[in-house]
Amino acid sequence: MGRKTERKKEGEIYSRRKDEEEEKEKREEEKEEEEGKEEEEEEEEEEEEEEEEEEEEEEEERKRDSSLNEWRGVRIEQEKSRHCPDCHNGDAETTLKAFCTRNPV
Repeated sequence: MGRKTERKKEGEIYSRRKDEEEEKEKREEEKEEEEGKEEEEEEEEEEEEEEEEEEEEEEEERKRDSSLNEWRGVRIEQEKSRHCPDCHNGDAETTLKAFCTRNPV
C-alpha cells in the first residue's frame, strides 16, 4: 500500500508540474501576443506621424514655391518696367534688361 500512495503522490506532483508548465507557456504566449499588438500599434502610430510630417513638408514646399513664383512675377514686372515699350513685346527673354535693344546693360 505504501507504493501505491507514493505512485499516486508522484502522479499528482507530475500532473501538477505539467499543469503549471502549460499555464506558464500560455502566459508567455499571451504576453508575446500582447507585445506583438503593442509593436503593431507603435508602427501604425509612427507611420501616421511620418505621413503627417510629409504632408506638412509638402504644404510648406507649396507655400515656398508659391511665394517664390510670386516674387519672380514681381521681379519680371519690375524688369518689364525698365524696358522701353518699343523693344518689349511680352516675350520672356525680352523681359531682361540685357535683351533691350535701346537700353542694353
